[in-house]
Amino acid sequence: MRRFSLGRAEEDMRLLLERNPEARVFVCDSDLFLDPVRGTALVRAWRQAADGRPCVWEVHTYLPRLDDEALRALDSTQFTVCVGLQTANPRALAAVSRFFDADAIRERTAAFRRLAPRARLNLQLIYGLPGDDPEGFEASLEFALALEPDTLMLFPALALPGSEMGREPAAFGLRVQTEPPYRVLETETFPAAALAAADRLAFEMFTLQRHPAAARVLRRAGGLSAFRRFAASLAGTPFDLGPLYERARRDLLGFVTFSEEPWAALPQAEREAGILEALGRFAAQSFREDPAALAEVEAFLDRERRDALWREAAAGRGFHRLCDALLGRDGAQALWVGTEALARAEERFLPGAARWHWLPSGPKPGEPCKGARHFAPGDPLPEQAGPLRRVVLSQVCGRLDPAARGALLSGLRARVLPGAALAVFDSAEESSLSDDLRRSGWRLAKPAASIASSAGGWCVLRAEAA
Repeated sequence: MRRFSLGRAEEDMRLLLERNPEARVFVCDSDLFLDPVRGTALVRAWRQAADGRPCVWEVHTYLPRLDDEALRALDSTQFTVCVGLQTANPRALAAVSRFFDADAIRERTAAFRRLAPRARLNLQLIYGLPGDDPEGFEASLEFALALEPDTLMLFPALALPGSEMGREPAAFGLRVQTEPPYRVLETETFPAAALAAADRLAFEMFTLQRHPAAARVLRRAGGLSAFRRFAASLAGTPFDLGPLYERARRDLLGFVTFSEEPWAALPQAEREAGILEALGRFAAQSFREDPAALAEVEAFLDRERRDALWREAAAGRGFHRLCDALLGRDGAQALWVGTEALARAEERFLPGAARWHWLPSGPKPGEPCKGARHFAPGDPLPEQAGPLRRVVLSQVCGRLDPAARGALLSGLRARVLPGAALAVFDSAEESSLSDDLRRSGWRLAKPAASIASSAGGWCVLRAEAA
């Protein structure tokens, strides 16, 4: 096999990103880290070629090939690492001649979270492989969910022309489609009805994982059984997954997908409130014998409800007028510090301002917002070109512990010009925020204001660099 030189690979990437700075680059190597040293060098070269551009890369590999140096190189919100586990069933592994080291995969997954916490981990399974059966598929699912990937995708087996399964399906005990996408319709150990049930399960898990709160709560509540129980609990409600599945279509890979926003017929505020209410009921039932876990989940859902209310408030004309009065509409020498969860609702405010987004720890169901720089707990603040005249902190302070909040406020104070303006929107206690601002070198400009809603409110603080 001939390879392009590292210099050529870096230069080609640089040219691509100069022409399309927000590119989503799908790296077609079946395993970029088949040669771990070369793979690590490529990742570092591409990050250098990006030079701050908001592009993203999707690379594929086998987890145990990622040594510590490779993981450190991948530690960026711009990388999604896709790992085709396919199956953990020994009989299916033997039938398709795949190797699988469960202990090594667990160890490298833990290392991934430790050394590349900003990157996304996407695991993929296949159902309907020769030698697999419904019980083996569910065991593979439980194994994959226990690894806590950011996304878990479930694909049907395909007997593609030219592959061993495609050339001799009978030798593998398969009945297959003879036209695209060449799906496996049944096997000697996986009946057609069981494959249809796996199709439905794959669709339900995919749809629920698109809702970040649902993904987090259901994984915490017991993995596969929780996804199933919650999907069943939605039957007969406005969030019933059945009608969505009936309208879904298979894509070119045979995956059953629904491209629209789930439950889009409902108004956004009603949709968000309804699914969070359903999750709250489910959590109360699931954690009734674990008060500590229930308290943790309820606190998380309360934060999600506040975020939903903030998105609703930010869409109102009154909030637009308030922001224009406080901030103006010129984003020159300005910075908006917010969160990924609220980015879409806030992107229209202070156009032209630089954007920083705080990333919480744990799974990241969605890709990072393009055009923003990201920081996570314990990170140094991102680099910022030139001194700032205005800074907005929106719904960040209340998510940070006191030490991290103080470090953020002090770090921002060091980057602004004398007399620079700061506006803070937050649900944290106003007196605590005011004290933190003073200790960090900010002078409160006016008394605190507030934004009220039917289910809570937010304080609005204005300060100047002392």
